[in-house]
Amino acid sequence: RLDFLNEEQNIRSRLYVLSWLFKKYDGDVHKVLMAYNMGEGGCENLWNSGVHSTSYSRTITAKQAEFQQYIEERMGETNE
Repeated sequence: RLDFLNEEQNIRSRLYVLSWLFKKYDGDVHKVLMAYNMGEGGCENLWNSGVHSTSYSRTITAKQAEFQQYIEERMGETNE
């Protein structure tokens, strides 16, 4: 039985959902994040009206880019 108050189980379940959504939406990050955040039903309406990203998905992808840059900078420091 899943206990969402258990931190490890909570994280594992979220990763499972994200993994499933990445497979379902062929790795389209914005669709995945929208479906994760809003639910698939809410996203369908937006996608059908031509909206393919939200402030949430743009914020998350921007944070990911920042984090990637930080990692690359840190890796450069260790290689010097």
